[in-house]
Amino acid sequence: MGPATTVLTAQVVAATPEVANALEFEPHQKVLFLYRVRSADGTPICIEQAWVLVALVPTLFDDGPPASSYEALRERGLAASGARTRCPPTKPPTPRRPSSSSATPAAMFSRACSRADRCSVWVRVRAPRPALVPGR
Repeated sequence: MGPATTVLTAQVVAATPEVANALEFEPHQKVLFLYRVRSADGTPICIEQAWVLVALVPTLFDDGPPASSYEALRERGLAASGARTRCPPTKPPTPRRPSSSSATPAAMFSRACSRADRCSVWVRVRAPRPALVPGR
């Protein structure tokens, strides 16, 4: 069977203060909102929400929601050049991830909740480095 996606919602909505803050613009601006369930072999494993400022890509949903938001943004010149993840102190924590492109501070804000019994999370860490101290 393999991977599958069920789109629950794909619509234009007003940005909440949380979304506006993550995307670094004023609340209530129009954003494209995508809410979907990702499955593997018929078993739901992840609920995903994503928001993109309408002004950046007003035609993103014209042919229906994209299979890959990152690919659709890349095709429109908004390739992600980085992402930052933070887990606010909620119970349980819900990772939030704004993705930035070189053209905008943050092009997309997404939130995902994955099943702990079906998913693994890998985090790359590195040894601490010496602090940079200006020469005296």
